[in-house]
Amino acid sequence: MNKEDSQDIGALLVIDRAQDYASTLLTPATYSGLLSELFTINCGILDLNVTETKLVKGKLDFGLNDEKQETKNSVMVLDSSVDSLYGEIKHRHFSEVLSVLSSKARLLKNEDVRALGIQEIKHFVTTKLQQVTMFKQNLVNHVLACETIISEMSNKFETLKLTENDMLNNRNRKSNAAFVDENFGTDIHMYNSLRLMCLLSLTQGISYDEYNALVSKYLHAFGHKYIYIFNNLVNTGLLIQPSSPKLSLNITSLGSLSDHLPKWQNTFQSIANKLKQLPPQTDKHEKSSPSYVFNEGYIPLVAVLCNILLTAESLSEVASKVSPINGVKVAGRVLDRTKDGIKTLNERLSNMKPQGELEHGCRDLKGMSNLLKNEPNLGNMFPLKPKSVLVFVIGGVTYAEIAACEVIQTSTGSKIFVASDSIVSGGELIASNV
Repeated sequence: MNKEDSQDIGALLVIDRAQDYASTLLTPATYSGLLSELFTINCGILDLNVTETKLVKGKLDFGLNDEKQETKNSVMVLDSSVDSLYGEIKHRHFSEVLSVLSSKARLLKNEDVRALGIQEIKHFVTTKLQQVTMFKQNLVNHVLACETIISEMSNKFETLKLTENDMLNNRNRKSNAAFVDENFGTDIHMYNSLRLMCLLSLTQGISYDEYNALVSKYLHAFGHKYIYIFNNLVNTGLLIQPSSPKLSLNITSLGSLSDHLPKWQNTFQSIANKLKQLPPQTDKHEKSSPSYVFNEGYIPLVAVLCNILLTAESLSEVASKVSPINGVKVAGRVLDRTKDGIKTLNERLSNMKPQGELEHGCRDLKGMSNLLKNEPNLGNMFPLKPKSVLVFVIGGVTYAEIAACEVIQTSTGSKIFVASDSIVSGGELIASNV
């Protein structure tokens, strides 16, 4: 980015996917988010295959549907500049989408071409006919997509939503574990069942016996050749493997007794509450809060961080609000006035240790606490000018996170640019470990 371009960006935020796995594991409530849950999307092109959705493909195949009818699937271009209707409904809560589509259908019905004169009809054909035809086709596709979402998810969506909210807030752990266990037993899915297991593990924890029981059910369903998946999930941090409950009676083992005692609040809830990611529960889907993307249950971390950067009056305030997160580093002009600011490449290379890491001029934000006490607004970067943030999520961003950032953008009167190496859903994140 050259200097002219960088003047349009107030701050660059780079975040790793592992910092907020919950935003991918939770079921989204936005229209675009649910589209990514059911349909395959490549480079913004959605394959509207209503007979073989992602939910259907991931289920066990007992050979009951051997006769498959070959049908030509429609495609949807998920681009607001091409499909204005998609641009209007993509970030809406799904409960609002059908009413919008219904109103658009009524507007088309009220257009009476028969009442037009010859010259008016000629003008209509040359200027509007193609647009109206395309709009009708887009409308039909969106209605078909909504019908598929309802038919595939209606019988489990409410229960799933309540269970996920209970997991987030560390409530009803016994019933949540029973729900996951039942899912593995009666409605097992190759990716989404593991997704539920990972969410329970990260939010409320899984016991040694529960872990082994779920692994056994999964391997019995899909085959023992997939046993490596659980090792991959553990290595990526999506799944926390519990230790054996067998404790020897020596003094060295007594220190781990606390790990086996019940906890009112684990690490996930502790950090999420400090960052205000768990809002008070409400049945209203208000788009004024970014939590609406997960049915008012959770605010994505990327939206929280953007809000902090866009509303902070000083770097000290930013440091205070992001303190629950480990490993936050700062770089750029904010360090120009420090002694350990950005060094030249030659200085870096000359001071490099054989097994050291090149920090590229970054400093740990927590390590700057003493410096910020003397100069709270180090570098005079806050409030941000211009009021814009470029966000890059390493490891994939979700449609729900993009929608949440749009809410922050509107509420702060700013501009947020979201970029990533891919757009992912929870199932796709799990599938990447298979």
